[in-house]
Amino acid sequence: MGKLLSWVFIGVAGWLAWRLTGLVQRKLDAARRHDGLRSASGEAPGARRASALRDERIVPCAHCGVHFPASEALGRGDRLYCCPEHRDADRSAA
Repeated sequence: MGKLLSWVFIGVAGWLAWRLTGLVQRKLDAARRHDGLRSASGEAPGARRASALRDERIVPCAHCGVHFPASEALGRGDRLYCCPEHRDADRSAA
């Protein structure tokens, strides 16, 4: 009886190892496919976004002077602000 249980245990352990190996392999393949995808222009998926971030203009807040991306700026006239509080505070000072 002990020999039969040991063979069953070995079989179950082997089956679990096989399933886990397959699961890990599928996840690695999916990650490689995701990283290796190319767009129609031949760029990697994150290359366009990284390029856009690199090329984005950085501006200072007119109230506190902190520099931040222009796409996040709040404007009033020709002045740019980093948050609504600074925009409102600068308006009250003027």
